[in-house]
Amino acid sequence: MNGKKLFLGLAIGLLVTATSLAQNFPSYYPKDGFQRTGTVDAIYAEEGRIVIDDVPYLIADEFLVHALNAYSVSVARLRPGIKVGFKQGNNRVISEFWLLPVNYDARRR
Repeated sequence: MNGKKLFLGLAIGLLVTATSLAQNFPSYYPKDGFQRTGTVDAIYAEEGRIVIDDVPYLIADEFLVHALNAYSVSVARLRPGIKVGFKQGNNRVISEFWLLPVNYDARRR
């Protein structure tokens, strides 16, 4: 019985640690959270369009994609199923993306 309690305690501890680590972002990620977040449904880079959570957006002519391990990465890293934070301007034009971990929870930010 004590073994089960110990295992459960360790499992919960690891889960809490993993979640809190996932919420610690590099300095180039917004400190006060993201303007919007969502999951990429489709991307049409050649056409300058992206769909996030069933909402179509335009991609700015000049934009940045940030990753946890690099300030700027290729647009090829934006794929369906990827969670992103993003900065939207007028007319649903996105100028900046931040790749988010799979377990990202916007409510905890």
